[in-house]
Amino acid sequence: MEHKKYIFVTGGVCSSLGKGITAASIGALLKAAGYKVNMMKIDPYLNVDAGTMSPFQHGEVFVTIDGAETDLDLGNYERFLQIQTTQANSLTTGQVYKHVIDAERRGEYLGKTVQVIPHITDEIKRRIRLCDEGKNSDIVIVELGGTVGDIEGLPFLEAIRQFAIEEGRNHVKFLHLTLVPMIAGSGELKTKPTQHSVKELMSMGIQPDFLFCRADVMLPDALKSKIALFCNIDESCIFSAVNVESTIYEVPLLFHQQGADRIILEKLGLPYRKPNLASWEKIVNTSKTAQKTVQIAMVGKYVTLEDTYKSVDAALKHGGLPHECQVKILKIDAEDYEAEDYDAEKGILYRASAEYFNNQLLPRIVSELDRAFMKSVYEKEVTKNTYLLSPDIKEDDKKRVIRILKECGFSGVIPKTIDGILIPGGFGNRGIEGKIKAIYYGRTHLIPTFGICLGMQCMVIEYARNMCGLTEAHSTEFAPATSQPVIDLLDNLKGVKYMGGTMRKGGSKCTLMPKTRIQGIYNTSSIVERHRHRYEVNPEYVELFQSKGLVISGRAENDLVETIELPDHPWFIGTQFHPEFQSSPLAPHPLFVSFIKAALEYQAKKGK
Repeated sequence: MEHKKYIFVTGGVCSSLGKGITAASIGALLKAAGYKVNMMKIDPYLNVDAGTMSPFQHGEVFVTIDGAETDLDLGNYERFLQIQTTQANSLTTGQVYKHVIDAERRGEYLGKTVQVIPHITDEIKRRIRLCDEGKNSDIVIVELGGTVGDIEGLPFLEAIRQFAIEEGRNHVKFLHLTLVPMIAGSGELKTKPTQHSVKELMSMGIQPDFLFCRADVMLPDALKSKIALFCNIDESCIFSAVNVESTIYEVPLLFHQQGADRIILEKLGLPYRKPNLASWEKIVNTSKTAQKTVQIAMVGKYVTLEDTYKSVDAALKHGGLPHECQVKILKIDAEDYEAEDYDAEKGILYRASAEYFNNQLLPRIVSELDRAFMKSVYEKEVTKNTYLLSPDIKEDDKKRVIRILKECGFSGVIPKTIDGILIPGGFGNRGIEGKIKAIYYGRTHLIPTFGICLGMQCMVIEYARNMCGLTEAHSTEFAPATSQPVIDLLDNLKGVKYMGGTMRKGGSKCTLMPKTRIQGIYNTSSIVERHRHRYEVNPEYVELFQSKGLVISGRAENDLVETIELPDHPWFIGTQFHPEFQSSPLAPHPLFVSFIKAALEYQAKKGK
């Protein structure tokens, strides 16, 4: 292709409209039509990367093959397009300003006054071009995070306005995603928010070429005509972005049915090629018609936010596709699960630690009256530092306790209906004992159990305590003074003071031991998987673990433990790496495929 094409994706009205899914779906369509497509995400926050951001605020941190800690949308790009992203595919305000300020300190601007225009905008444009350097893509889709009008996004909007002039307007197109809300009661769709959003974008010198409208229903032609008139956009370039019923992988098909790929290629001056969507249609059909269902209990720290374990959620569902099986995920708060005395059948908590009761449970109760009530019916046991439900509580008050626990999302039990247990990665001490408790339950009840990163480390701690006689076994991350540090800090990170960028990250080679379960799953002896952690299994304890039946089934090039398993358990595997980052609907990760297969087998055996 003579000239690379660019599509910039912006969002208006409000956040969380699905710019990432929209951008990835367009990319998937264009790739299915035979074009080479690359993706980029711009995040207008001042953080250098997503690595130190709270999952409760930002959701999952997606790790690229070269170790970049990025926004979760890069995971969507990889899953939809089956591409491998790198640091070049992610840009933040922090990176831009750091580069410019460092250059100024080195004297590279030769005494000039360093300003947003041109120095910041020039750096943004340089990074956009750098994204596809050496890849020779036909089309690069760049998603700008945030909402048009946010003060953080202004330099980026100015930069892409300039970029369109420099590259030529026939080579650069703007796609804007907005909200068309429906008024409850009247059922009327309102276009005014979209009109104002486009007006705001145009005030910055950007005329959108395509408009994708999030709505509860498909936009009628009359409404499209109205939007076209007031937003100065060709009616054929306005598309509906409605919620899909079964799976987000239906979105590319939704856009194709409206002719979005044909119109976009036409506006880019590229020949239309009919996309091969057979694989996508099969995925959607399987998701809609699958007769089998398994339920996986995910015991984690950040379960209250949907996006926190985005890649794990996706990989589990990918794992069900080859088995024509729907995967239902039951998220259990690890802190709830470690509560001392919880009656699952009655749904009532009898005893909890003071730290948990005051700092975790009470803040989740919205009503001040309900919080005050809970304080009145739970009595503090000073000697044990716990709270105990009053033995004299009235029946009506007990019912109120049950209601409050239910309303605040308390999830202190792994139900007997589950078919597998997964312990995902994470950081920090909160919920650790709950994860270890869940692993013990899975191991002793022969339930398929999968530990990822911290999940594997918790598997090691549980096994050390209960099978190796190391009753004080712990990780120095949570118990620095433990006398039995079965999990310890990487030697090269001891003494490091700063959190940002101080982990083992990105792709790393792992050798799988012959005749192990995991080697059979991968059907190869050498793999490359992605990491994000500071702590490892302490080599000093490996010989003891092996003597007690724990199989070290995978090792890194420096001989560190990468995977563990139990040969006498139906499916008990832990990985120090994150396999979820390399799974896609078109190529489900073999570990998740095997895990779901084991869950189905457990379900069948349980049903006998």
